[in-house]
Amino acid sequence: MKDCTNCQFNLYAAKTFNKEQLSSMEDNCSGKTFKKGELIFKEGITCSRVSLLKEGLVKIHMVGVGGREQILKLVKAPNYIGIPNTVGDKTYHYSATAIEETQVCFIGLDNFKELLHLSKDFAYNIIADFCKNEILHFRNCIHKTQKQSAGLLADALLNFANNIYESHSFTLPLSRQEMADSFGTSRENVSRMLSEFQRDGIIKVDKKEISIVNIKRLELISGLG
Repeated sequence: MKDCTNCQFNLYAAKTFNKEQLSSMEDNCSGKTFKKGELIFKEGITCSRVSLLKEGLVKIHMVGVGGREQILKLVKAPNYIGIPNTVGDKTYHYSATAIEETQVCFIGLDNFKELLHLSKDFAYNIIADFCKNEILHFRNCIHKTQKQSAGLLADALLNFANNIYESHSFTLPLSRQEMADSFGTSRENVSRMLSEFQRDGIIKVDKKEISIVNIKRLELISGLG
C-alpha cells in the first residue's frame, strides 16, 4: 500500500510533488485495511495523522444528547477524512467507521503540514474540497430540518444510486437503525417507508438489496421534501 509515487488515490499529491517529496510522504505514512464495522478513528482521542481513504466506504458519526449516535455523512473513496481535527486542539471530534472493507493510508500530521507549505496547488485543492464539503453540509442541514422522513429517505436512496454505487441496484450499506440515526427518525419508521415505497412501485426490496424501479417518482418525493 505504501507507493505514493504510483498511487492513483493520493489526491493531488502525485500531480504536485516531485519524487523526493513523494518519497518523504511515503516514509511518513502507513496503510491498513479495515473490515466492515471497524473503527478507523474514535471521537475524543488525540489526532496525530491525516487519513486518506483509498478504497471503500465509511460513515462519519458523532455522539449526541443522551449518548445517541448521529451519522453525519458517508464518505466514499478516494477522499481525505479527519483533516478538520488536525487544527486547534488536535482531538477527533467525531468518529469514522468502515461500513464495507476499506483501505486507509495514514499520513503523519507534521509531514502533511509540510506538504501544504511546499505546494500552493496541493493546499488549494485541499481548501477547494473543504469549500465543496461545507456547501454540501449546509444543504444537508437544511434538508434535515425542513424535509419529512420520506423526503430524507428518498435523498438517501438517490445518494446511494447516483453518487456512491452509480447503479440503480445496490446493497444497502446501512442497517435500518443506522438509516434512522442518519436523519433522526425511528427504525420502525424507516422499515415502514421502505415498504410503502415498494408498495407504490418505486423500489424493490429484498432484505438489504435495493432496486430503484421508478427513479423519477423518487426524485419527485425528494424534491417535495
